[in-house]
Amino acid sequence: RRFPPLFDTPVIPILIVFGCVTLLLHMPFTSILQCENFLYSLQLLMEIAALIKLRYAQPDLPRPFRIPLGNKALAVVMVMPAGL
Repeated sequence: RRFPPLFDTPVIPILIVFGCVTLLLHMPFTSILQCENFLYSLQLLMEIAALIKLRYAQPDLPRPFRIPLGNKALAVVMVMPAGL
């Protein structure tokens, strides 16, 4: 098994995070903040892209919440954070 039987802990992802944190320890704090902001921006852009794609690909899919804008207005509003 890839997981220890006691806690079902995912060892490989923990080791990957450990390696990333070890690399970050050797960087200045401002560089760590820049990396964090860049990765957060990528995450936000992927969420926006998924939202717009789902709106066009599966418009009748049941959702717990729907943003009350049309597809084009939503695309315009959501593209603004990408420019920042």
